[in-house]
Amino acid sequence: MPVKAVLDTNIWISALIAAGAPKKLVEAWLAEGSFILVYPRWLIDELQNVKSKPRLAARIHPADLQNLIALIEEDGFLVDPQHISAASRDPKDDVFLACAHASEAEYLVTGDNDLLCLSEHHGTKIVTPRQFLDFLTSAAQS
Repeated sequence: MPVKAVLDTNIWISALIAAGAPKKLVEAWLAEGSFILVYPRWLIDELQNVKSKPRLAARIHPADLQNLIALIEEDGFLVDPQHISAASRDPKDDVFLACAHASEAEYLVTGDNDLLCLSEHHGTKIVTPRQFLDFLTSAAQS
């Protein structure tokens, strides 16, 4: 059974902008079903706000963004936590921690140091995209 993972907004945006671990991670999810994606409604709201941020909007094609949102909504599992407690240095990150906890996700994948500094939260490992890719690779080989 694949593991459950929550991917922070910065992973999705990085996957749209450049090649690298975030893009490989999204491709692994789409092509191979390497993990079960769990997401909060907040993720969709944040992704839809990208077009209002000139620096990002200039680098992301609107159709690519809309296609990604549609894929997340179609193939991911929406888990909106009932209770969001303060756990991170950045209150906007707490929804991802709460989603991971409510869904009993094994991993929260992020590039955000406000989350990475926690390393674990209620049994969820908080890792970088590279660390999660390494885990997926080793799990597939065993």
